[in-house]
Amino acid sequence: MALNAQSPLMIWQGRYRTSFECLDEMATSQTPLADAFSSQQWITKLKAMRTVALSGLYPRNSTLPRVITTLKCNVVYDFGGGSGWLFELVKNVTTLSTYVVIELPSVIRALAEEVSNSSRIQFKELCEITSEFRTPNTLLYANSVWHYLLDDEEILNVVTRISPQYILLDDLQISTDFEYYSLQRYYGTLIPCRFFELSNLIKLVEGCGYRAVSMSEFPKTYHEGTIPYVDLGESGSFPIHPPASVLFERVAIDMSRQPN
Repeated sequence: MALNAQSPLMIWQGRYRTSFECLDEMATSQTPLADAFSSQQWITKLKAMRTVALSGLYPRNSTLPRVITTLKCNVVYDFGGGSGWLFELVKNVTTLSTYVVIELPSVIRALAEEVSNSSRIQFKELCEITSEFRTPNTLLYANSVWHYLLDDEEILNVVTRISPQYILLDDLQISTDFEYYSLQRYYGTLIPCRFFELSNLIKLVEGCGYRAVSMSEFPKTYHEGTIPYVDLGESGSFPIHPPASVLFERVAIDMSRQPN
């Protein structure tokens, strides 16, 4: 397919049916995947995002402020919430009492001088999230996170443990034909990124006792005149579908799923 954008963004490279094919492609020459989201470049970006948020601006789009204001949520669990920058933009929501950022241990350590636990915001490792964290009117949030997970159980186990009333997924990369993985260019290296078949993802979350109550196109911001493309090398390229935002509400607790 010929490019027709004035300034195409070749962010992604190749299409692979499984994460294993994707990992095989990058295995010989790339930075270990476990290091991708704890690199110095990433930590520097997280700090910069918090600085922007402290000034009252959004370093990236989010539907969370509008949603928790409407739903009057008391507790938010931000899965992969980085420096907790989004808390700075929702801390004045009157019903919000606690904001918990779930992050990698290496990220929490690297940001220790920038952020600290308080009565309203806490930073927790995934292993620290247990059923003791269950509280009424809780929302689990993930912004541009799930499509980087190679194992769905990482986030589904959190759902099982805390049984949130709501789940809000922002910036989901979507495929219009079949679900696939691609390699995203990232600070001179490549990382796997999944493009979801949205109906499959919805069924996965609904299997935990939830129903999708709203779906919308996520307001992704690119420079004017640019369209993000997947680069297929000699066989061409194609534009990606706009990302999605999906809100789920708990309707039942599936007792067949037990926390690990």
